[in-house]
Amino acid sequence: MNLKELFTAFGLGIAFAAPPGIVTAECIRRGLAGGFWSAMAVGVGSLIGDAVYAVLTLSGLAILTQRPAAQLAIGIVGSVVLFVLARDALKAKLPETSESLASGERRNAFLSGAVLSLTNPWAIAFWIGFGGVLLSAGIRDPASEMGLFLAAFLTGAAIWGVILSVLIALGRRFVNPTLFRGASIASATIFVGTGLYTGWQVIRNLWS
Repeated sequence: MNLKELFTAFGLGIAFAAPPGIVTAECIRRGLAGGFWSAMAVGVGSLIGDAVYAVLTLSGLAILTQRPAAQLAIGIVGSVVLFVLARDALKAKLPETSESLASGERRNAFLSGAVLSLTNPWAIAFWIGFGGVLLSAGIRDPASEMGLFLAAFLTGAAIWGVILSVLIALGRRFVNPTLFRGASIASATIFVGTGLYTGWQVIRNLWS
């Protein structure tokens, strides 16, 4: 893998992580409550799902996620997780300081990022079609050097996670309980909408 392909993989990692979505919404919600490390925990957790699907794709196993049983399981788990996160967002209150958070909060943030990434329907669709993305980017055989490609891709995604977490931490000082409540409601709306969409896809696939 030459330097150009490494930079392309790095750029693809940023391009994959940057668009707003359910992981970004969870980063913002957790970061406004707990600061940089809480937001970063979500981002690091989401890298777990990215790595899993990247390995499946580069190994030619992404087709497994297209099987009805796999889609059903992913869809059900994804919907449940999203509805639980929506409930948590609506119940959340802005803590007085990041130190007042429960000791397990950042661990929970990490787990939520991992589960969201693994069950995100748009992420799954992205990885299923990732072969075409690679070809259009001029990368013909990423599987031949999977380690380098995966490292470059995840580095790009991780750097975007750091940037987003820093921005959230800087903006947190201007957040009052009213703004936090608004952000929590917005996050809950995104989670519910995505959960309903995912659930509808499961029902449609069952009846098709």
